[in-house]
Amino acid sequence: MNSYSKTEIFEFLDLVRNSGAINMYDGAKILISEYGITRNEAREYLIEWMRTYSERIHSDKGYEIGTKEGYDAFSAKRDEAGD
Repeated sequence: MNSYSKTEIFEFLDLVRNSGAINMYDGAKILISEYGITRNEAREYLIEWMRTYSERIHSDKGYEIGTKEGYDAFSAKRDEAGD
């Protein structure tokens, strides 16, 4: 891969999504343009960003992306909302 952190790229994708500037299915193109990464790297980042988006936006505890603690925080918020 490259020298960019996953967190940095995911935060960038969050900003792009929140701006509403593009359809996020085109997110790989903007990653290639912004970070100079390969098409395959961009797709891998985008797929993981999409797969983990829900658990990341619901975790306000600052847990690392994709960790059990982040998932547990997401699950707890989801369960609270369901009560």
